[in-house]
Amino acid sequence: MMAKIRIGVSVVVVVAGVVLGLMIKAMAAQAPDIEVFASDVPVSIPVTNPAQLDYLDGLADNLKKINTSCKQKCINVKKRGVSASGKDVRVNLQKIIDEASKSQSTVYLPAGTYGIKGVLHLRNNVTLIGDGEKTVLRQLQSNKELVSMENVRNVTIYNVKLDQSKVKHTTRESNHTIRIMNSAAIQMSKLVIKGSVSKSQQEYGDAIYVAQKKLYSRKTEQIVAKNIVIDGASRNGIAVVGGQNMLFTDITLKNMSHKLNAAIDIEPDTGAEVRNIKFHNVEVKNENIHVWTETGTINNIVLDKVRALEGRLIIKGKVNNVLFTNGSAPYVTIEVEKDETLRPKNVKLLNSTFSNTKLKEVVFMSGENIMIENCIIKGGTEYGVRDVGIKGYFVMKNTQVYNSKGDGVFLYRAKHVELIGNEVSENKNYGVMLGNTSRSTVDTVVISGKNQFYNNGRDEIQIRLPKSKIIIGPEEQIEGF
Repeated sequence: MMAKIRIGVSVVVVVAGVVLGLMIKAMAAQAPDIEVFASDVPVSIPVTNPAQLDYLDGLADNLKKINTSCKQKCINVKKRGVSASGKDVRVNLQKIIDEASKSQSTVYLPAGTYGIKGVLHLRNNVTLIGDGEKTVLRQLQSNKELVSMENVRNVTIYNVKLDQSKVKHTTRESNHTIRIMNSAAIQMSKLVIKGSVSKSQQEYGDAIYVAQKKLYSRKTEQIVAKNIVIDGASRNGIAVVGGQNMLFTDITLKNMSHKLNAAIDIEPDTGAEVRNIKFHNVEVKNENIHVWTETGTINNIVLDKVRALEGRLIIKGKVNNVLFTNGSAPYVTIEVEKDETLRPKNVKLLNSTFSNTKLKEVVFMSGENIMIENCIIKGGTEYGVRDVGIKGYFVMKNTQVYNSKGDGVFLYRAKHVELIGNEVSENKNYGVMLGNTSRSTVDTVVISGKNQFYNNGRDEIQIRLPKSKIIIGPEEQIEGF
């Protein structure tokens, strides 16, 4: 496909290939010292460790098998006289859990509602099972978390509904439904979580909170959450503020309407690190997904088949190695937090769809080393893809960008830009704008892999980069120099 490209007079153009024929010869006659070569090799941006991914995928298999029935080494709380009428049974239930810890037994909660006035602590080597949504653990006291796992190991909670919605919290932001702190080998499966409720802008607790504090030496690791529905929270749906090696899979988050926070919040505490976390097959009905930090560090995050139906994906601050794949979101921002030292690095958007018609842009970037591959980017009132201060590499490969009311792709700060096999069309202004600002720092641009630029409102590609090198691959058929 022939596309029109306009290049400013101060650009050094490096062109290769027989396809351009006489055009190359004419340019060479005017500038005999021009180097002629092509590059069709995409830049490798390391965002995941395959071995670590395999480990996370098999994490649930590495933990003990869940005892889903009450046959051996099991305590039926009903037979111990624990009522399921909704009245407070915390003290008696806690005694049974403590007993089960010593014998590494399962605690079975038959169908019914178990009132908890205060905090229920799960101990080492305990499995707590119920009869699905018919088994309800309900918080009766305000300003308290419901279930706590603190400095413990080998704990499972299975097939239970946790209800934090019947009390009105008035203080603290730590009234979590489930709190996990300095604990390892934790499994949560087939849960329904009704989170704490706030009708104001106050923050009263996360549905699931995972942390690692300096209070204990035990690391928070090997956390598995599977087949969980989270229905509301007055703070975050899932908050990971410390720890490593976690898998969250087959999860739905809905009614997350608290505008100050997020459905998923990966945000380490001051000085803490979050490392090796995978979210798989997650649907967020509303609210944002946060991967950000100002005072901690984040490394190796995989968001696979994560669908944000209304909220934004925000990657911000001291974040390294993030892969968002096979998912969707209306908006993505990859940006610096306050200063240049807090810059996301090595971010890849793969096989995903990003679309909105209401926000200024669809993908907003100021990180370092960003790759968009096999994606669909649709809409934006001013831009489809917008660079506001990228460093290092920007690679866009086999991606469709269309229907922006302004520019399809606007880039000016990445040192090295590669556009490989993309389709940029039906944008009302420029298809691709490279430069157009005195602050441009682009050094090299590679255009290869049979890109298609067409039906854009102004030029298909406009390049305004002082003293930059433009490399056109041999497959390209571009006219209008």
